[in-house]
Amino acid sequence: MRHNQRIGVFLCRCGSEIADHVDLAKVEKEMRKLAGVTCVKTALYHCSRKGLQQLKEAIRKEKLDRVVVAGCTPRTHEGLFQQVCEAAGLNRYLFEMVNLREQCARVHRNQNEKATSKAIALLRMGVAKVSAGQAHDSLKAEIEPTALVIGGGISGMTAAVALANRGVKVKLVEKESRLGGMLRSLHRLYPSGVEADSYAEDQADTVRNNSNIGLLLDTHLTKLEGHVGGYQVTVENPKGSETFSGGVIIVATGGQVFVPHKMYRYRLQRGIVTQLEFEDMMKRGEVVARNVVMIQCVGSRVEERPYCARICCPTAIKNAIALKQRFLRTRVTILHRGFPEYVEGLDQAQDLGVSFIEYRLDKLPQVRRNILKVWDQTIEMEAEIPFDLLILATPLVPRLEVEELSKMLKIPRDENDFLVESHVKLRPKEFVPNGIFIAGCAHWPATVGESITQAYGAAARAYALIEKGYLEREPVVAALNEAFCRGCGSCEEVCEYSAIKLEQSDDGLKVSKLNQFLCTGCGSCVSVCPSGALKLAFLSDRQMQAVLKQAAGI
Repeated sequence: MRHNQRIGVFLCRCGSEIADHVDLAKVEKEMRKLAGVTCVKTALYHCSRKGLQQLKEAIRKEKLDRVVVAGCTPRTHEGLFQQVCEAAGLNRYLFEMVNLREQCARVHRNQNEKATSKAIALLRMGVAKVSAGQAHDSLKAEIEPTALVIGGGISGMTAAVALANRGVKVKLVEKESRLGGMLRSLHRLYPSGVEADSYAEDQADTVRNNSNIGLLLDTHLTKLEGHVGGYQVTVENPKGSETFSGGVIIVATGGQVFVPHKMYRYRLQRGIVTQLEFEDMMKRGEVVARNVVMIQCVGSRVEERPYCARICCPTAIKNAIALKQRFLRTRVTILHRGFPEYVEGLDQAQDLGVSFIEYRLDKLPQVRRNILKVWDQTIEMEAEIPFDLLILATPLVPRLEVEELSKMLKIPRDENDFLVESHVKLRPKEFVPNGIFIAGCAHWPATVGESITQAYGAAARAYALIEKGYLEREPVVAALNEAFCRGCGSCEEVCEYSAIKLEQSDDGLKVSKLNQFLCTGCGSCVSVCPSGALKLAFLSDRQMQAVLKQAAGI
């Protein structure tokens, strides 16, 4: 450590979460012994308004050139403290945050001595790291003021209109020949009772009549290059291919209904349909049945698809109520495995005469011609229910093209193949590659209302980037010295985000080219570079050596 530095260490009690398990007085005493540390303070909450003000004043008064805060997780509070450092005139990258709550206090309860020793060790490493650090500038790039919306269902249309109404030029790409998506297959929306077809057509008219929206039907995304703020998008349709620029992307490709092949004799016997097919029958006025049975969780909450599809139960209740209101004498029975708390209309359905039977997964209902046999858990007896219409509630699943889309956009999928956001709380509706947002059933099974809400959220985040006019991101990226590059191509092979490519230089030699706005700072390229041409811009070898020396007690 440099002795001419002025490092401030700020310890947070985090109420009592840290203070009850870590001897902060001892930690403070040890920190004062470190070379370069000129200020050590402890507060109840450094993240409070009062704590932040005290931090800002200490930086100015003590003329600190580096700051370490020891408290909770940097995932939630690092940005806040960096802003305070900047406001006090200190470069935000000369700040380090040490996690004493999750990494000490919570994992070493009733082990105060060990927790304290570990806290001191972590802080020594944090001080060493920031001492060896350097000031950095944020990376900036202009943003193309055009948005690409993939998918013309209710989520895609809502997001496109929301952006267009704010003056943003939008390209809306839909693979089908008309807008509306799955909304077109529904009968009525619940609980409003609005006809889904009419609502879809109204939204489609709004899209078609907005001069800021360029609508591309029967169109597929075939190629995507560039980075947030400067994407080059290539699409293809019957008229040929088209390439255009886009600054941000909203993915609203929706989902599709799971087809229960041969389950409960589906498609092997007449009178057995899915809820979506039943919605179409209701819309066409083709329902003529005296005994209707609905089976919930067909293909969901099982080993292959362990998730709850969420929309199945509300749909069943909605359709059961609609059936009883139209045909009062029709007998409607719903076989279920328990209803989630958010399902509305159960009391209304019961008042109309809908029967409910809870079945077990190890005793599935059996179809015998037009008789359904089911073990009734309530009376612990087998019941035989006649039917002339059997309706299967099947889950929404990812579309077949989601795998190709995931690879093209470099966005992850979860264990069920749905596209997954970066962090459900810290970065909702956003992906790891900045500038790509998600809405609707491409993310997870969602109701029409939820899809609309998510679309507005995605549009708001996309607009915030476009309105700013430029993209600013932290220099948490790799750095390339082309003079040292041997052109081996190892970096290109391991990069998952296509951020680095081997290109031919003016002198005829091959050399790597790095796009820092595609880089996520994972360090894979740095680890395989044999010549040392690649480094981590935000973490130098000198910093790592300083941290390792403290960890080893040298």
